[in-house]
Amino acid sequence: IDALTNVTNAEVGKRVLIGAHSFLMAHLKIGDDSELYPGSMIFGNIKPGTKVAGIPANKAMYKCITGAKTAPVK
Repeated sequence: IDALTNVTNAEVGKRVLIGAHSFLMAHLKIGDDSELYPGSMIFGNIKPGTKVAGIPANKAMYKCITGAKTAPVK
């Protein structure tokens, strides 16, 4: 976790990527294998395997069931 990332009492799962300058509100749950892109503001729980970005953070991409590729959300 970057020194400039604000993580306050959040429950962070395994293999989670938290980008620089991200902000997580207190008492959140971030699921395993999630990715929070740089500068994201997280105000709610993140399900496992979810990729989020933005202010407020929204789902950015999803992982295909086969795990072969990622594709943009429509």
